[in-house]
Amino acid sequence: MNFLLTLIKAKWIFKKPNKRKVLIYDSMSIENGFAEIFFSGKNYEILDNRYKIINIYVFFVTLLTSGIKNFKNNYKKIFLKFVSPKIVYTSIDNNIAFYRLKKIFPKAYYISDQNGIRDNKFFLDCKKFLKNGTEKLVSDIFFCFGNNDKKKIHQIIKTKIFILGNTKNNQILIKKNDERIKKIIFISTGVKHTEKIDNKIFSYLIKFSEMCNYKLYFLDKPKKKRENLIRKKFKGKFNYHSSMKFFDNYKIMKKYALIVFAASTLGYEAFSKGLRCVSFDHSKYHYDYKYPKSGPFWGELKNFQSLKHLINKVLNYDKLAWRKIHAKYSKNILFFDQRNSQKRILIKQLLRGNFV
Repeated sequence: MNFLLTLIKAKWIFKKPNKRKVLIYDSMSIENGFAEIFFSGKNYEILDNRYKIINIYVFFVTLLTSGIKNFKNNYKKIFLKFVSPKIVYTSIDNNIAFYRLKKIFPKAYYISDQNGIRDNKFFLDCKKFLKNGTEKLVSDIFFCFGNNDKKKIHQIIKTKIFILGNTKNNQILIKKNDERIKKIIFISTGVKHTEKIDNKIFSYLIKFSEMCNYKLYFLDKPKKKRENLIRKKFKGKFNYHSSMKFFDNYKIMKKYALIVFAASTLGYEAFSKGLRCVSFDHSKYHYDYKYPKSGPFWGELKNFQSLKHLINKVLNYDKLAWRKIHAKYSKNILFFDQRNSQKRILIKQLLRGNFV
């Protein structure tokens, strides 16, 4: 019944898929801005595993040749055969179904490109899948954020891993400047399970910014449009920003900014560029790596004084001290591959048929 409703709501395409060198798996890989950094719109086909777009030609070929049994898998298999790609790319790296495609269409090279910091749920889901059957999860290449992720990915996915950071983050260059920091940006996670700590952090930040004369920004999730709600919740002087485009958030993280967050991909992206950051949920989010409760740029949020102490500690590091901290932790958390130069080389090699 659910699949029938999906069919009714979907956009239908009647034309047979074109043969292409590149197939993008999951329409979100386009919507989140990743795929088009590497591939132009004329040179790929999209296999939408969310079935918001359904190819009717492939749909009926699948029904005629395989019936309704195991329909979704067979639909993907036939779609892949029609396109016959050299590369199948996804930036939805936490979709288990992607890692099963190599089995049904082994001719292509499969690339998974990490788009966000992963909590333990994805890894537990993968382990559960592997425990329940004999099928392996496979991708030829996995572009991961840092060493922390590499260690976990190796446990669940058969793949060659390259530590090359976040594709969108790699595209944006922020000129480093070591002058006095003049504004604080708080990154909201925008999700319920971290709402309590987010509210606590921002309440204290309003007090801190007013006390120390800093300009304060509330950076919401893209397209949230909840400024009125946020201003009702928090009394004080601050600027609100929610981007309409994927790269807008990066533009306000300019020089002089101190980035404050609980645990945020965007926050760690700022850290990867050498911007000064403060995290109040770092050790919990990265608990598998045995980080202590407090460190050079993270700590527990016990009260206002704990926030004030950690922010002042980060602000008071001299240039050399902060650069050493950045060098020590950035490759483990989130590497920076400027303009995705190394990723582009690897993709070009695969398109030529040269597996690394």
